Amino acid sequence: MRLRAIEPGDRDALERALRSDGTFRQDEIVVALELIDSAIKSDVDYVVIVAVDDPDAVLGYICYGRTPMTRATIDLYWIVVDAAARGRGVAVALVSAMEAAALAEAQARGELAIGVRVETSPADGHGAARRLYDKLGYPIASELADFYAPGESLITY
Repeated sequence: MRLRAIEPGDRDALERALRSDGTFRQDEIVVALELIDSAIKSDVDYVVIVAVDDPDAVLGYICYGRTPMTRATIDLYWIVVDAAARGRGVAVALVSAMEAAALAEAQARGELAIGVRVETSPADGHGAARRLYDKLGYPIASELADFYAPGESLITY
């Protein structure tokens, strides 16, 4: 597995990854694809890193960017691993790459540390993401009841 910047030819494979197991609702997929399309055009202030196997078979991706009006905080917008590629360390590799790049950028600005903010849901489909954040030591910072829908809160790490 290797990591690289998003390329125009990745779009269809990234959409397949988004749809690979029913984790994401259609409205979520629409938003994710809008970010992917903008990143391909390179007119964005966020980063998309793609995990690929040889020969460029897309395994998943991460999308993140600096949090506006903060000195050293980034938002992890999306992390998606195709269902067929799960359990191979793809998500951990993507998050590690994000953290390393964000830390390097913060240090270049004279900051000593970074913060990463992640928002997710307690819905069953997001269980793998919550287990990933727990495994990586991301603490839950807050939970806002009925955020996404009645009975579905917003969990912030």
